[in-house]
Amino acid sequence: MSDLKKITYSNIDENIFFSKLSSGLHLYLVPKNGFQEVYAMMSCNFGSIDNHFTINGKKKSVPFGIAHFIEHQLFDKGSQGDIAQQFSKLGSESNAFTSFEKTYYYFSGSNNLLASLEMLLTLVSNHEFTEESIKKEKDIIKKEINLYQDDPDNRLYEGVLKNMYPKTSLAEDIVGTNLSIEKITVKHLQDCFSFFYQPSNLQLIVIGDFDINEVYNSISTVQNEWIADKKTIIDKSPLFLHPIIKKRSIMMPISISKLAIGLRRNFSNKIFSMKEKIQIDLFFSLLFGWTSRDYQKWYDKGMIDDSFAVEITLSNRYQFIVISLDTNHPIAMSSHIKKTLKNISTKHNFTSQQLELLKKERYGEFMRGLDTLDNLAHQLLEVDDHSYFDYPNVLMSITLNEVIKAGKEFLNQSELTEFMIFPK
Repeated sequence: MSDLKKITYSNIDENIFFSKLSSGLHLYLVPKNGFQEVYAMMSCNFGSIDNHFTINGKKKSVPFGIAHFIEHQLFDKGSQGDIAQQFSKLGSESNAFTSFEKTYYYFSGSNNLLASLEMLLTLVSNHEFTEESIKKEKDIIKKEINLYQDDPDNRLYEGVLKNMYPKTSLAEDIVGTNLSIEKITVKHLQDCFSFFYQPSNLQLIVIGDFDINEVYNSISTVQNEWIADKKTIIDKSPLFLHPIIKKRSIMMPISISKLAIGLRRNFSNKIFSMKEKIQIDLFFSLLFGWTSRDYQKWYDKGMIDDSFAVEITLSNRYQFIVISLDTNHPIAMSSHIKKTLKNISTKHNFTSQQLELLKKERYGEFMRGLDTLDNLAHQLLEVDDHSYFDYPNVLMSITLNEVIKAGKEFLNQSELTEFMIFPK
C-alpha cells in the first residue's frame, strides 16, 4: 500500500486514506470501526449542465438531459441483466442520481463488499448502447419529466433558475425535456461515455468497517483492467450570463402560494474556499435563520412556516442563493425579504452571541453527519479531496467581521429575481 496515503484528524477522531491509482481513478477510504454497513459512492465529473464542451480542441454539443440518460442506461447491461438486481443478490442496495456537475452511483450493504465494489466499478467502466434500449429509456424518462412538471416544489426551483440563468443549461431540468430526450442518439451516448467515463474523471469513496488493505488491493486489481485514455483533454464551456428575468409567476392546483427569491452572483467563475463558503452560509443564516428578528416576526405573524429555506450554491462555474417558502402572503413576503436584503446595515442580527450560537449549531450538525455514511460520502466527494474534515477548525476560526464582509460582498455582486406560484 505504498501509494495509499493517510491523513489523521485527531480533533474529530477520523482518518482518510487516499490514492490516485494507475488508471487515474481517485480513491478515498474512510474507516469507521463498529459500523454494520459499508457505503461506497462513485462520482463522475459529468452533469446536466455539461451540454457544450471541447474535446481535444473540437467543440461538441449534445442534447439536454444526456448525463441523466446515461445514468439510467448504465444499470441496464442487456444480456447481463439489471445491475440493481445483481446488487440486491449480493445483499446491497444501489442507486444513482445526477446533479448539475456530477453523476453519482452508490451502494450500501453489510455483506459481499468486494463483490459489490467490483460491480460498482464494472457499472461505470463499460457499456454498449443500443437503439432498442434507448427507445425504451426515452419512454421511461418522459414519464419522469411529466411527474416533475406536476411537482410544485420542483417547478418553483426550476422557475427561479430559469429567471437567473435564462438561455443556459442551468435553466433546463436535469432530466431534460421531451424534445431534448427525443434528440438523443446512440452516438451521443457513446461519445459522452467515452469522453467523461474515463478513470481520471472518476472518484470512488468507501466508508465503513472494512479491511483497508483488502479493499485497496481488490480495487487496484479490478481497475488495472481499465484502459486509461490519457490523450483526451476536456474543456467545459462556461455559462454565459444573460440578463436575468426580474419577475415571473405561474398558476398550479396548489392550496398555498409558493415564493422563491433568487440572488445570482454576476461573476460566474470563482473558486470559493471552504472558509468563504462557511462565511456566506453564516451570513444568510444570521439574516434569515431562526436567530434573526425578521424570521421570528414573520413566523409569529403566520406569514411563514417551516418551509422557509435558504439554499446556497457556490460552484466555481456559477453562484446563486435561493430563498423559498410557502406563504399566504407571497407579495408581502417578497417585499419584506427585499427590504431585509437592502437594509443590511440597520440589522441587529449580526452579534457575536448570535454568531457563536450558529457556529455551535453547525459544529453539532457536522459531528452528527460523520456517522451518516451517505451524507459523509457526498460531502467528501463534493470538495474532490479530503478537506471536508477541516470544517470544524475553519468554522471556529471565523469572526463576525469576516462574515459581514463576505455577505455584503456577495450581495454587492449579485442581482435579484423572484418567481411565484399561485393557487389555480
